[in-house]
Amino acid sequence: MDLAHVAQTFLNREPIEGVHFLHNDFVNVVSGDIAGMKGSLVSILTLDPEPRFLVELESGVDVLVWQSQLSRGDAYNRFERSRGK
Repeated sequence: MDLAHVAQTFLNREPIEGVHFLHNDFVNVVSGDIAGMKGSLVSILTLDPEPRFLVELESGVDVLVWQSQLSRGDAYNRFERSRGK
């Protein structure tokens, strides 16, 4: 899948193999220089060696973050726990 197709698939909120998140998901940055920050996924930039995203932090600043540095945001985690997941 070429990068333009990957980017459009991501924007359409359609699953992409190996990508754990969808466009506009709220995420926590769990490692790296900005660990502890939260934001929303704006776009996907690469798939290899792992997915890398443009994340708009709550402060309004855009940063590049690897998938391995992210976890789902608090609202999602509370919802899944309430469902017993």
